Amino acid sequence: MLMAEAQAYFRTAFASGRLAHAYIIVGPPRGAAADFATFAMQLVACKGGGASPCGQCDSCRQIAARTFPDAFWLRPMKKSRVISVDQMRRGPPGTDNKIPPPYFIPWLNETALLGGWKFGVIEFADRLNNAAANALLKTLEEPPPQTLLLLLTDAPQTLLPTITSRCESIALSSPPAELEPKYFEPLLDLLSSIGATGPFAANAYSQKALAILEEMREEAEEEAKAEAADTEDEGVNVDKDEEEARVTALYRQKRSLLIVTIQRWLRDLLAVAAAGGDAPIHYAAYADAIRERAARIPLATAIANVEAVESLAAQLEERNLPDAMVFPYWFDRIDFGARRK
Repeated sequence: MLMAEAQAYFRTAFASGRLAHAYIIVGPPRGAAADFATFAMQLVACKGGGASPCGQCDSCRQIAARTFPDAFWLRPMKKSRVISVDQMRRGPPGTDNKIPPPYFIPWLNETALLGGWKFGVIEFADRLNNAAANALLKTLEEPPPQTLLLLLTDAPQTLLPTITSRCESIALSSPPAELEPKYFEPLLDLLSSIGATGPFAANAYSQKALAILEEMREEAEEEAKAEAADTEDEGVNVDKDEEEARVTALYRQKRSLLIVTIQRWLRDLLAVAAAGGDAPIHYAAYADAIRERAARIPLATAIANVEAVESLAAQLEERNLPDAMVFPYWFDRIDFGARRK
């Protein structure tokens, strides 16, 4: 939802006494999601007495400056890029925590310094490692009174289901995500260069797409290994199954953007096939190639293309079929405008 809609929704919940104890705010954690968290805390703590935060009282100004004594912003560690269990709570007796207090969960259970609400904000909540996420679960199940938890993330699908089920979600509208340039440019060049048709040509083109996916998987493996190494440096062991699960999650995020890119390309072809050359195009930099290809595709085929790539996504994400099996078949089935009407 738009920011104004999200704020109105939260304002209504607070005014009616139906505020949830924990919210997952879906959006850029250092952008729109952080802005919404600031608004939410100001609304609850404001001393102005109005329906919206006054922005002028001590509470509003301190929350905006992140100096409010009853707000705790928890962030991933700079080195590891994850949120560890040591940040959540003190280790058991005999262990040597490398992270100094305050710890997130004990802090939440302390009495508010100002005698009102306490706020716990977790930036990049998707970077909670398993131990940290499990430590948070008990607090989500039995939250302290007058405590509001705000989990900020742009990757809610990677959160543990046990966490998402205990929170209310507010998804903020944001610009559509795009592939990183190192993947985006080769893929768009591939889509705009497809010429020959038939199974052999489709297999050759799909191999180029699979090569991009292989780079994504290698990058996911490197990221997961780095996270595991840094987490183990903090005293939390990461087994092979957990590391592989993280690789899979990271890879699927990257692959989903590749599929979305193909979808947007085919929707551009459909828009031009349906409305002509003046139709709005998502990939404006490739407008000439898209218009040329769209001129070769009957409208019914353009519609079938969009449906086909949605089925491609379902086979990969829901049925978990191997990439090398799925992509050659779908590159043969989808008409990228190589055939003439």
